[in-house]
Amino acid sequence: MNATIQKLLATRPADVPDGWIIFNAPRPLDGDKAWQGDFCHGLFYAAVDPAGKLAAESVYDSVALDGWVCEYASQSDIDAWAANFCIDEGLDVSDLDPEDVRRLFFESEGRKQVHVDSLLSEPTYQLGAPGNIFKCACGASEFKRAKGVKPEHIKVYECVGSGEWYSRRSDQVTHGPCPTCGSPASCKHFARSHIWDCLECGTEIYTVGYPCPQCAAQHATKPDVFAKR
Repeated sequence: MNATIQKLLATRPADVPDGWIIFNAPRPLDGDKAWQGDFCHGLFYAAVDPAGKLAAESVYDSVALDGWVCEYASQSDIDAWAANFCIDEGLDVSDLDPEDVRRLFFESEGRKQVHVDSLLSEPTYQLGAPGNIFKCACGASEFKRAKGVKPEHIKVYECVGSGEWYSRRSDQVTHGPCPTCGSPASCKHFARSHIWDCLECGTEIYTVGYPCPQCAAQHATKPDVFAKR
């Protein structure tokens, strides 16, 4: 599903937080805020927090109801566009009528189509089991799916703090001596961190920084390591 983005030469509502998506439609819309205002594509407006729990539902519903996304432009935005336009066309901006500049700006930049998913905040994940949440070497525990990974079915996560790539694959379990007591144990590998399952010490022993050849192959670095496998 595609969404329409419409540029407006207007002031963005001051009571709508930065980053929220503002829709305009010819019929009422649901969102975190809703109001009626000046006619654009309609009189009805709604603002959606893209990180909210119901963001995806609100965004999809608004687009399905012919809601257009409002993207606010200022005169300085038009002036900057005009300067670049004149450079490309070999013109002097002072020779252009301001109304013509505005018309050309909106003809070029005024409306575009994007996929509706691009409007939503990229989801983040916490990985691991409760009580044993995986952390990157930088200390962050929030991850997003890394882009450009091939083959696509391999799950690779990018730390939102450091940008480091980590893989998590079903074959990341090995068996060996427990690093605490030396008893036979299994180890779930997750890049530089490990969750050991040892019957002697107890399950879910979480270790970080353990020297492990297995994990050296599972910590991905850019460019995409997995494309070579």
